[in-house]
Amino acid sequence: MIFQTERLKVRKAEISDTDFYLSLWNSGDVMRNVGFPDGLQILRERVLKQIKSHDETEFNQTLVVLEKQRGRRIGECKLGQPDCKGVSSPDLKFLPEFWGKGYGKEMFEALCLYILRILLLKLLKLPRMLRIYHLKRWLNLLEGER
Repeated sequence: MIFQTERLKVRKAEISDTDFYLSLWNSGDVMRNVGFPDGLQILRERVLKQIKSHDETEFNQTLVVLEKQRGRRIGECKLGQPDCKGVSSPDLKFLPEFWGKGYGKEMFEALCLYILRILLLKLLKLPRMLRIYHLKRWLNLLEGER
């Protein structure tokens, strides 16, 4: 498990999640808001290849969102690897039957907190002057970055 909230938990995708990803990514309802009104039309082999290519990091990986109470797969999320400026691009998708339950808000808040925790841990490992510089930079306090 990568992290969890009160109602949800997130883990890396496994081979057994292939059919779930096929239904999620090939759904026009799910994918229309990201530019694919007919779904991705992705094939099983491509999903399997993506899942098998995971490495040890949780960033930029295929992550499954599960409903804790029943253990059902309800969506996916992505933790975008923060770039050199500390910018991350998280992503969320849920199956339509789980829309309107507050899961998106709950998961987005958890993703942001998780990424912030990772950035702060990196910051704490830096020498003192670099910590101050990067903290000000992330908070947009340096001149010219407002």
